[in-house]
Amino acid sequence: MKEGRTRIREQVGKIYPYEIALAEQELKTVEENECRKEDIQKMIELFDEVMDTSRPNLPLNHPIMCYYRENDEMHRFMLSIEDLVQYPIIKDQWLE
Repeated sequence: MKEGRTRIREQVGKIYPYEIALAEQELKTVEENECRKEDIQKMIELFDEVMDTSRPNLPLNHPIMCYYRENDEMHRFMLSIEDLVQYPIIKDQWLE
């Protein structure tokens, strides 16, 4: 992992999320086991230091900015769900 990060830093510099998606789409080799499970978390860790996650400077009503707002709201929602872990589970809290 360490060697991979070093090579990416030296050879690539910065990478944008859409470039990873584009590279995946343009892969020409056919693999026998296309359905194999990839360790996505490891891939994210590999590109973490060089990934440019800055947001574009677009008008508020642009579809991409709407996408960012939706993701931000979903992130807040997920955090509120994670917060519930500290409480005991109630089978049906509306009936009790």
